[in-house]
Amino acid sequence: MTALASVVSGDTAVYRPTDDEPFMNERQVAYFKTKLLSWKDDILRESKGTVTNLKAETENHPDLVDRASSESDRALELRTRDRQRKLISKIDDALRQGIPMYFVAEAQAQRPPGGSPDGDLVGRGSGAA
Repeated sequence: MTALASVVSGDTAVYRPTDDEPFMNERQVAYFKTKLLSWKDDILRESKGTVTNLKAETENHPDLVDRASSESDRALELRTRDRQRKLISKIDDALRQGIPMYFVAEAQAQRPPGGSPDGDLVGRGSGAA
């Protein structure tokens, strides 16, 4: 069974990259590719829900405070979606450039002294691990 097949077959839930294995080995590449694709799908699914909610929330508010609150919530939601849109482009860059090269460059640029090269990526995202 290849590393990608083992990650896709369900080993994702139990596999966690460790410090004692080679950085960005075949199994880690498969793990991160699966994780990034899952993260991207979650973001796209949430954005579709946002569009639906924004279309549904076109009611008039008789009270100015209610209207201001609604507009504030809408602006916050749109800012969040814009950040996620930028994140999707970074995910696509990582997948297009090849995960090992992208993450090695990112890890070297952002790793704190003595920190794990993949510590910033593990456990971050929409909560689906």
